[in-house]
Amino acid sequence: IAMSSSFVTIGQALRRTFRWDYGWHEAAALGTALGVPLLIYTLGAREFVNVIAIVGATCGSIEIILLVWTYLKIVYEKNRHK
Repeated sequence: IAMSSSFVTIGQALRRTFRWDYGWHEAAALGTALGVPLLIYTLGAREFVNVIAIVGATCGSIEIILLVWTYLKIVYEKNRHK
């Protein structure tokens, strides 16, 4: 239960990041957040724990990249308006 609730929480956070911070359409944000685990499952990872581990590493990496990208965008906009 703890792993699946963490999976849902990270998926929702990633979807909201795509939607709110980057202005993606709701369907694209949801499709991307749900598409990675579905793709991994269809490629052969059939054990729930393995899928969660791979998706956690993938989504965690994407989330960090997006956070850095957001920070750099804010700094750029702030410096541009000075």
